[in-house]
Amino acid sequence: MKVKVHPYNSPSKPKLKYIVAVNAPEGRTRKYFETKKAADAYAQVKRLEGEEMGNRAVEIDADIRLAALKASKALKPYGRS
Repeated sequence: MKVKVHPYNSPSKPKLKYIVAVNAPEGRTRKYFETKKAADAYAQVKRLEGEEMGNRAVEIDADIRLAALKASKALKPYGRS
């Protein structure tokens, strides 16, 4: 999961100065903040969530991971996951 903090400047939202972009396997999300401190805190939480997900994935039995991978590949042509 990629998490990035960027400066943000929009005339329609002058109070919002930072954006946090999260690119996760489930999709991309963006959240806006007034301060860099708040944006950095949110980004750190998202990074820790991604790390924890990776750590928990290792605990899954190899047979179950293989079955999930095969199911995902079988459903992909139908636009499903």
